[in-house]
Amino acid sequence: LRRPISVNQPAWFVHIDNWNDADPQKIIDLIPEDIKPYVVFNISMSISHNETTGEFDRVPDGYSTARSWLRTCAENNVWAMVQCSSGGFSHFSETDLRFYEELYRDYPNFIGWNYAEQFWGFDDKFSCSFDERLSHFADLMKLARKYGGYTCISFCGNIWSLPLSPLAMMKRSA
Repeated sequence: LRRPISVNQPAWFVHIDNWNDADPQKIIDLIPEDIKPYVVFNISMSISHNETTGEFDRVPDGYSTARSWLRTCAENNVWAMVQCSSGGFSHFSETDLRFYEELYRDYPNFIGWNYAEQFWGFDDKFSCSFDERLSHFADLMKLARKYGGYTCISFCGNIWSLPLSPLAMMKRSA
């Protein structure tokens, strides 16, 4: 593994979200030096799109943003992962894996991909189906194995989503 996680090497995930017009350097600078080796920065490509055109209002170019923020993490010698989607919407292709592999190949501090809130936004005219997402998730797991990374789903539960569980939803799909 690029970055083992264990009792002796814990991982604290710190969310860097473009939704708040974040400056990744300012967030990295907030972390005390003695815990930086244990931090993994989750670079979030939050989703806000025009419902008529499908164009993203927030981060119109997710590819450039992910590379730029990941480069900032690399320059600071800190671990990072990229949150490629929120719900059914993603800034990146669900079928072409070249970009996903590029980040593993070009950024040794990159540890993998994070899907957030995999319980909403599917089957929209600008999103994939849940089964297509699971297929993509499986493809990313193969890349993670090849490069020693991780593929995960983060669940941001709140009062509206308590009866939902992405893991239970995964079990419904062969």
